[in-house]
Amino acid sequence: MAKSIGVKVEGLSGVVRNLQKMGVEVEDLKDAFARIGEQVKPDYQRVTPVRSGRLRGDYRVSKAKGKVNLYVGRASIPYAGPINYGWAARNIAPANFIAKGDETASPKASNSLEEAISDLVEKLNLG
Repeated sequence: MAKSIGVKVEGLSGVVRNLQKMGVEVEDLKDAFARIGEQVKPDYQRVTPVRSGRLRGDYRVSKAKGKVNLYVGRASIPYAGPINYGWAARNIAPANFIAKGDETASPKASNSLEEAISDLVEKLNLG
């Protein structure tokens, strides 16, 4: 099984569950996490190797209620994995641009997450 990469926030699923119990709409949660993804996307793009620019321009953010998913690569850009992880048989060294992006985006994502949760609580007049 492939090693998971990314930033994991302990207790986030419980916070999301409690916010929903307090009355936060699922769409508000999705919008908050999508905004966080859009804020950190440039950090990942900055460390992505560039030849034609297609890989750097391919980052997409999903709308999920309890996490930020940032995707890169697709059928038309099948080389995202080999560029990131390497391919010894083809003499391609790993660039590890996803891990580098995690390092630079993690502090910004944490701050943005705190702000988003505060905004959701204020929106309900709970804080």
